[in-house]
Amino acid sequence: MWSCGPLNATGLEDGLGCPQLRLALTALSLLCLAVGMPVGLGGNGLLVLVLVGERVAAMPDVYFLNLALAGLLLSALAPPHLLGPGAARWPLWRPGSQARVALLVLFNVAALVSVYSAALLGLDSYIARALPGSPLPSAYNARHVCGFLWGGALLTSFSALLAHVCGQLAARPAECARLQDSRLADGLLALVGYLVPALAALYALLLLARLRMRASSLDPDASRLDPTAQRLLLATVGLQLGLWAPHYLVLLGRVLLGARGELLLAQDAARCLAFASGAATPLLYRGLSPTFPHQLRRLLARLPLRRRPCDPEPPAVQPVLA
Repeated sequence: MWSCGPLNATGLEDGLGCPQLRLALTALSLLCLAVGMPVGLGGNGLLVLVLVGERVAAMPDVYFLNLALAGLLLSALAPPHLLGPGAARWPLWRPGSQARVALLVLFNVAALVSVYSAALLGLDSYIARALPGSPLPSAYNARHVCGFLWGGALLTSFSALLAHVCGQLAARPAECARLQDSRLADGLLALVGYLVPALAALYALLLLARLRMRASSLDPDASRLDPTAQRLLLATVGLQLGLWAPHYLVLLGRVLLGARGELLLAQDAARCLAFASGAATPLLYRGLSPTFPHQLRRLLARLPLRRRPCDPEPPAVQPVLA
């Protein structure tokens, strides 16, 4: 599980009570796995089936489908990250190994997709309320945007793969030192992965609040928000940004302070909250979406879960004897 190794070099092992801290963080990891992983896999899988089965999907449903796919990926990545393979000295988890690079790349892809999906949900919701007749916030355009989002997240994480391949193939490893600047990579991830979408989401929510407070004199219904949709939007955007904020704050701290022992432990603890974001999406959609029960009934009606009872045979007609 968790190790006191990062604190040994800093001399803080005795002051922080490392055994107690390690026990608390281990319990937190096991709780995240025991509760978050089944909810994340089962809830997101059910949400994907429900939303994919919809013939006419609305624009918010496309972004929730994107969040559910990212939640499935996060739930699948949770065990190798939260079980503390670095403390167990796994050979496949050593720095620079293929398994470590692949898991970190997939984690960064899921992080970018989750945060940007929440931000784009807020922006498109504002456009749909401010310009009711505009074709921009449509499900068709949202599908294309989500496709570009996954591709952009993969390209953003391409630098880690490039540095790994360069370190494996180069005759002189010093030639790849410029590609392996961890502080620069962490700074770019904090800027592009969180600061930009967080500012965009907060700006969209501010515009939505102003649109709600100021009713239009020509068309009052155009600026009126559905209370249920508004609660779902605010809860989704706020929860995604709030759960991912500690992870990116730790990355920013590593840029400013370096790889200190406290930051390494804080990074592991922040990842528990990041993985919890994957399990939060289906719970929010189930609790706040008014259309989910009807969508689930339509899905269950299309599945051959029950065999129809056979019609009883009509009773045989007894011959009448003269």
